[in-house]
Amino acid sequence: MRGLPFRSAVCLTVLVSASKGAAPSVPIFVRSENGTLEVQSTSIHPASGHAGVVTALEHGMMPQGGCSSANTVFDFGFFDGADSRYYMASGFCVVGVEADATLVADATSAFQTELTTGQLRLVHVAVALRNEDVNTEQVFFENHCTKEWNSFLPTVGCRSCSAPHHLDESSCTRHKVTTVSCASIFAQFGVPVYLKLDVEGAETGCFEALSKLAVRPSYLSVEATGAEYVDAISRLGYPSFKLVRQDRLASLDGTSTSGPFGDAAEDCRSGPAWRSFAAVRRDMIRASRVVFNASDPCPGGVLGIDQSGNGAMWYDVHAKAFA
Repeated sequence: MRGLPFRSAVCLTVLVSASKGAAPSVPIFVRSENGTLEVQSTSIHPASGHAGVVTALEHGMMPQGGCSSANTVFDFGFFDGADSRYYMASGFCVVGVEADATLVADATSAFQTELTTGQLRLVHVAVALRNEDVNTEQVFFENHCTKEWNSFLPTVGCRSCSAPHHLDESSCTRHKVTTVSCASIFAQFGVPVYLKLDVEGAETGCFEALSKLAVRPSYLSVEATGAEYVDAISRLGYPSFKLVRQDRLASLDGTSTSGPFGDAAEDCRSGPAWRSFAAVRRDMIRASRVVFNASDPCPGGVLGIDQSGNGAMWYDVHAKAFA
């Protein structure tokens, strides 16, 4: 991302386990009984974790001077940590938010160095869709095809494995989880320079939290399947937009990353140049209504979170807080 300096790599030697024979652990933020966030010491996942001394930052580049709002990214929808790894390798600190316990357990091993140094702070919570759902038990749908689709919405969490991924109740498992507010994460960690929202329908709770902040993230991105999220971001005061094709960031095995953000993100029509709200909104509406056409720079075939749409195309909307 242009305009923000990347930090130099720091070589560290981190003692993961202080006493011989003790199970190594890392700090994870969890929901407390009163709904706030608290630190919990969590054992490293035994499948691939290891005790002892870890030399150097295998993935990250710890910012000189530590973490601050100016060099921190919020990764809502941490998943397998691929996006967070990219941000940390670029010199940023990350607050990762993930509701799935197995993904959090995997992260304790894959990112034990970054968790120990504090470059990564991992928050194991489920973010509420609405303020009225905060601190209540809600049904959470875990998808059998990919954990990327885990959601409070059955139309997302119970998508079938085969395109066009329509609702299939046999494709998910239901769990009850107690939610937290998006606002509680801002209260704990401050306002980041960049907020990535990919929480499969729970973004609305974060839009509500953002509307109450005096200072908002300089950069914001959200997975979008229609104009509603573009409108919500505009109402937050963001004037500059990009519509980024996510199919171009997918690998052959079906996994994907969000890709670069800020000025480095590539709009489907204008490349690195930012566009107006009206222009991106127009393309987003069109993409949600027409079928996929490979010759179209911003093709249709988008499947909405309500199961509307014509295919399996998807986009991220990026926004910048200044023109």
